[in-house]
Amino acid sequence: MEGLIEPPSNPLDINIDKVAKSYSDFLKIPILSAASFTQDTADLLNVHTEWTYDDVISKEKSSFVQNHSIVKSSVLANTLVIASSMPVPYDVKLTCFSNAGSKKAVLTTFADATNKKTEENENRELLRIYDNEMLLKTVDLKKLDKHKEIYTLKSQWGSTMAWSQDGTKLAYMAEKKTPKVEPFLEPKGFTHVTCDQIDDSRKGEEFAFRQSWGEQLTESHESVVVIFDLYTEEFKVIELPDKLFPSDLQWVNNSSIVGTGYVHCEWRLGLIYCTNRESRIFQIGIDGNNFRYLSNPGKSAFSPRVNPKSEFLIWQEREVRGPHDKSREIMGLKIEDQLEAPRILYPTNPQTLIPVYQNFPFQCWSLDGSKYFVVTPNDVESIMLEFNISTDYRLTRDPLVIRNIDGIHSIGKDYILASRSSAIESPSLLLISIENQKIVPLTKSVRVISRPVNRLIIPGPVSPASFYYGPTGDDVKRNTIPLMVMPHGGPHSVFLDSYIPEIALFLSLGYGVLRLNYIGSTGGTTDTTERLCGKIGVADVQYCQAIVATLLCDEPNLNPTQVVANGGSHGGFLSAHLSSSFPDIYKAVALRNPVTDLLSCVSVSDITDWSYVEMGIKNLPNNTYVPIVKTLEDAKKYMECSPIQYVEAVKGATLLLLGSDDIRVPMSQGMAYYRALLAAGKIAEYVAIDYNLLCSSFEQHCKLN
Repeated sequence: MEGLIEPPSNPLDINIDKVAKSYSDFLKIPILSAASFTQDTADLLNVHTEWTYDDVISKEKSSFVQNHSIVKSSVLANTLVIASSMPVPYDVKLTCFSNAGSKKAVLTTFADATNKKTEENENRELLRIYDNEMLLKTVDLKKLDKHKEIYTLKSQWGSTMAWSQDGTKLAYMAEKKTPKVEPFLEPKGFTHVTCDQIDDSRKGEEFAFRQSWGEQLTESHESVVVIFDLYTEEFKVIELPDKLFPSDLQWVNNSSIVGTGYVHCEWRLGLIYCTNRESRIFQIGIDGNNFRYLSNPGKSAFSPRVNPKSEFLIWQEREVRGPHDKSREIMGLKIEDQLEAPRILYPTNPQTLIPVYQNFPFQCWSLDGSKYFVVTPNDVESIMLEFNISTDYRLTRDPLVIRNIDGIHSIGKDYILASRSSAIESPSLLLISIENQKIVPLTKSVRVISRPVNRLIIPGPVSPASFYYGPTGDDVKRNTIPLMVMPHGGPHSVFLDSYIPEIALFLSLGYGVLRLNYIGSTGGTTDTTERLCGKIGVADVQYCQAIVATLLCDEPNLNPTQVVANGGSHGGFLSAHLSSSFPDIYKAVALRNPVTDLLSCVSVSDITDWSYVEMGIKNLPNNTYVPIVKTLEDAKKYMECSPIQYVEAVKGATLLLLGSDDIRVPMSQGMAYYRALLAAGKIAEYVAIDYNLLCSSFEQHCKLN
């Protein structure tokens, strides 16, 4: 895989066909999506892994599984003995292993034999249950007709499926079944549903509006908890009181469920990438009784995790409102103590402790319950924190830090399954010793760039550091490397030194790539997210340009006359501002669904509160739902911070890549900016892209050239 493309002598003079072939090769590099221990004995470890890659032919993500058997004694002796199966294609929506690893639930979808997706068979789901690879049961959930689709987006909903500790019951999260609605105009006798399926009280409401959770969650309306008993074959559907939206399910013993419940409100604001929505940790019996709240009201509480003995619960918590993401406190509670109030186990962002910015992995406890773990961004890398606790569940010391860990996938008796990568190295699977933190690679990473590459860290005064990768070596002359500046979106997000195919592509083409973190970024050694609020369009723009200027001064091989910017969402907002604020520096910018007009964005985005918070507008709580700027003074402030007001100053070319499915930053924002550029006589091009288009970055590069 090394040396996928021969770097051109002039990065701006390239063969596009070779670039396309190179990018398709980068997309084929598999990314670890899941891993778990299926057997953990005194002598043997069996590991199940799932990998995904982008298929440029089908324009879909494809998956395969690979299993590994490791002799434990060989790990200790530093002579790893491992047997690996051949990769096997794997077309499933969700896989869930029991605690012992012997049982497995697999969710798949299928169409009929003619492969026709009719209304009757579209999105039909099969739930298969295996015991030691023997098929026990198959359930056609469409025919069962207890609920609609099972939720599978783990990145948002956490644990959407979980086994009871004894392996006899399966809990999962599904969309609530709604009664069929008959249209006014359909004649009697022509309906395709039976009379008992029709709700006469809702006749003619087939197009009635139903609120969802916004961007990427438009099919998420009302969720329920479903308990499947393997032996009675009963499916129990549980709706929570107070119109709570349950997610991230965990078992307590074999008799109850805890989870995150999102609180009902008059108008739902977008949820993905936003940890500032009101939610509470709940517990409910598997019979639907004995419901209670475990966390306090008025907070955003999420990521509940039960210890192995079902005695103690931890979760993360932050205040509602404010920045869409920031550091969190770790809270705890003895589950069976009905009188105990939640207590803070690890406070957020004191000067002496490392802030936590990321949810707990599904399995975060050691099997003996003496430790729990979390991965969190910290400067330019992800780190793993190990929390050691006493018998009364208090920390015995500051957390132990293990650096350069992208994620935790499973925890066994002696080892943690984790992964790591870098911008120029594909992900690899690791074993980490729980006893002494020794790290043993199980799979090899691929170094995707064959030529020498220089890596620079540019510290940020009040943000995580930014980092730069660029060509180096005796054949690289001064002032010859074009620079691509890439600020992240959010703005309360972070760029980490982890593998992304687009970065590898641009590096292989001879570009230097700067991944920009700035004031307001998460992942800092102290939490400075709120320092940006009320200052976007000014403080973040100046901060980004200061880092660019530092890099151009420190890296003599960069050509200061060949600088381009590339960003999406708030990263597009910053790239547009850089183009107009420093027009003699930026020769071109590529903007993916950028925020360009804050005044109109407040009324079209699924997160109305975002603009209020970032602009520093003070409102009563309910006004976060109101999609309008209230005063002329506020309107003026919105306008002054919007890139669209400064198109006259732009000198470089602008490429707009706009997807119509984006409801966080609708394409109308980019279209307005495009029209403003044309009206000002600027060089601009607009390309409509499929929201899930795999090759958008390749096309973006071609347009930049």
